[in-house]
Amino acid sequence: MHKKTYENFYAVKGRVQLWGQNLDSFIANTSVQQTRVLSAGDIGAIPWNTIHTFRLLEPDTQLTGVLVPGGFEEFFFHMGDSPPGALPGAGGFDVAGLAGWDVYPQLNFTPRRDVVNGKAGPGNWYDGPNVLPGDAAAPIWIAKGYGPKYLVEEAGRYQIVAPFVTGRETNGSFSQGTITLSPGMGEVGRVTSPVATAFMVEEGQLEVVVDGYEVASLIDGDVVFVPANVSFSYRAVAEFTKFMYVTGGGKGIDQLLIAKGRAWNSAFYPATKLAPVRMMARV
Repeated sequence: MHKKTYENFYAVKGRVQLWGQNLDSFIANTSVQQTRVLSAGDIGAIPWNTIHTFRLLEPDTQLTGVLVPGGFEEFFFHMGDSPPGALPGAGGFDVAGLAGWDVYPQLNFTPRRDVVNGKAGPGNWYDGPNVLPGDAAAPIWIAKGYGPKYLVEEAGRYQIVAPFVTGRETNGSFSQGTITLSPGMGEVGRVTSPVATAFMVEEGQLEVVVDGYEVASLIDGDVVFVPANVSFSYRAVAEFTKFMYVTGGGKGIDQLLIAKGRAWNSAFYPATKLAPVRMMARV
């Protein structure tokens, strides 16, 4: 488990199994260990003070990790310096110094092996709605399309905001989720956020204009980072453009959009077109 790092595992391709349980409730025996098999579009969010481990189930498996605060990625780089086949402490690590990496082994934790239909432990997976807990006391599991969603209708376009974690689950440190966007029929309003914003495109094609820069055209896997208090705008070039967002402080563009949207049950936006509207937006 980590004392300082909030670690999210987002599956891009292949399959990965992730386990998680709050340390305090594990010690007190007041919670049940959970595990999920993540495939493309699924996420497991691991707050601080949460025991976790994972294993790749397919040779070609790719994860997008979100680590807050930044810096823990150096641990993975250091892992790569270990000789092939070496165990932690046998060339890449000094086990006694793992706390210096914010890694605290829990040697009495045994990962459960009774997975059925991709899950074990309480909560829904692909068998019902996945809800956000509203605090940082337990791991979060969101299957693709089964988490909360909000439909926003403005500026001649639809947006579906699907949060994975919000400021309520991260003590106000960051938010993460996806936005699915229809091609706009009018000018997209400019956004100025007091916190940093990052986008990574998953599907379609996205154009982003950051003040002082030329238009950036993004396709699958491309990333744009916008510092706090810098204006930007974005629009979908292709139908059903989807991108992941990560914002600092839990006060980013997702909260602006959710405040203007309504609860939505589908992973797709309506087929009807909206009239173009000129919008100005500020977070």
